[in-house]
Amino acid sequence: MALKRTYMLVLVSMIFSVVEMTVDPGFFVGRISLAFSGFLMVLLSLLFVKNLRRAE
Repeated sequence: MALKRTYMLVLVSMIFSVVEMTVDPGFFVGRISLAFSGFLMVLLSLLFVKNLRRAE
């Protein structure tokens, strides 16, 4: 359940950053949201690899 919430957080953050960067590229909230979604994607990929290693 927590993983689904994290996936939704990444999706919402990416959509928000795309909308903000399209409307005003100089707006700092869009850049922060983009960095946050990138950090979450890296974290989720590491958790995915960790789960794959545990399953073996």
